[in-house]
Amino acid sequence: MPTANVEITQSWTKLANSSDVTVLVTSRSIYTIEVATTAADSAPSVSGHLLHDGDGITRDLIGAGFLWARVHDGRHVAGSPVIMAVSK
Repeated sequence: MPTANVEITQSWTKLANSSDVTVLVTSRSIYTIEVATTAADSAPSVSGHLLHDGDGITRDLIGAGFLWARVHDGRHVAGSPVIMAVSK
């Protein structure tokens, strides 16, 4: 599985398509990361699952669909990158 580093912000960023069967997402961020899936290729309109301080999530745990992430923590400093490692 190739791995890419994806920078996320407080807006939803797509990490994986619904056709990506195997996905592993991890973060070493000090910020809380919110992840969610959608049936359509559009950003979620509801809250997602929270990942804290190095937590990860796999396709088996989050389920099918387009996978999205955003910085949940309101203390995020603009210009301070938050990177997620995405393997698919």
